[in-house]
Amino acid sequence: MRHVVIVGQGPSGLLAADWLSALGAAVTIVAASEGSLALWSGSFDFRNYDQDGSMVTDPWQWWAEPSHRTFAQAWELSDWKRWWTALLRSFQDIGLIVDLTLPRKNRWIVAPTGRLRPTFWCPPWQWTLSSSDPNEPVTLVDVGSLLDTPINWLKARTRDDSAWLTEAVALRRPDAWRQHWSGLAWAAFLDQPTGADWVITESIRAREHMRLPGALVFPQVLGVATTERLMQRIADAVDRPVFEYALMPPAVGGIRIRERWHKSLKSRGVLFRHGHVVEVTDSGVRLGESAGRIAADEVVIATGGIVGGGLALNPEGILTNTATGERDFFSGELNALTSVGVGNRLSHGYVVGRMVGGSDPDRHGDGGAMNVWSVATAVQAIMGERAVNSWLSTREEGPG
Repeated sequence: MRHVVIVGQGPSGLLAADWLSALGAAVTIVAASEGSLALWSGSFDFRNYDQDGSMVTDPWQWWAEPSHRTFAQAWELSDWKRWWTALLRSFQDIGLIVDLTLPRKNRWIVAPTGRLRPTFWCPPWQWTLSSSDPNEPVTLVDVGSLLDTPINWLKARTRDDSAWLTEAVALRRPDAWRQHWSGLAWAAFLDQPTGADWVITESIRAREHMRLPGALVFPQVLGVATTERLMQRIADAVDRPVFEYALMPPAVGGIRIRERWHKSLKSRGVLFRHGHVVEVTDSGVRLGESAGRIAADEVVIATGGIVGGGLALNPEGILTNTATGERDFFSGELNALTSVGVGNRLSHGYVVGRMVGGSDPDRHGDGGAMNVWSVATAVQAIMGERAVNSWLSTREEGPG
């Protein structure tokens, strides 16, 4: 059995742990922070914008052009389909209600900043639109005291765009409400029976003021542990679909996924170790503050650059500290890893994550694709192509 140490527990680190452990590797995750899932609503992007900044409606068509394969030069669309299916199966395995039919087009979501943007795949609680100029009616829910909610922006857009059939209803505050409540505080309240009863009662009361049919859309506060059950109870009570839109961090959606992913990985024997990696070698990693070493056959570096800096790797093989902009330098915390090529093994490990390969995920909307591709590349190199292809076939055929 191969032992793999993964440095970092953001989306790419947990995805690497998921796929490697499913293939039979013994996995230890080492992280000095919680990772970036608390900043993430849970959606995965494939390709949202072209080089000129124009929106991409059909990412499959965009990736079909050889000149557009900015980092996955060797991948055909069939490869993307197999790995996207594996990703959706993984989310199904951790307890999300997932439609395993791969999306054919980008859909639109309301980003935490309040603006509309395209995205490829969203968790089931996410409110999505089929176009940027929707005519499907929707009722937005105002729970009050959320400074980062875009509901006022959405109301303003309604006035400016007659095609957006939108209304808003306000729920009365619960007795337990406090001025400082963030989205996470609301979610903790709604995870409790008292909170669930309150939101159902208030939703029924608010239904009397709803003029439009269509979905009832809450800010992303509908619990962490009980989300799907609570959403179904509300939907049954008001007789309409219930969804959410994402808020600013802490991102409740990402925390939901993190909690379920951790539980699933631990049930498979994946170990979690708190520590700061200061050295990566051929035989494993060394932790700071005299915390010792962890032996491993392979090391996967999944510090993607969202929280606490991280590593970016461009196609020329240059590693950059994303916090400082320094190249091939890690403040004495990691070895200088200089001989790097995209998809190739480092001298002491593999780098995975959304910042790998010279992509600009914030500009192009391809961070999810980069996570999938870079993790898949490392998994194939570590576990072998034959074993991976056999496993992918089981992912395509049915639950594992």
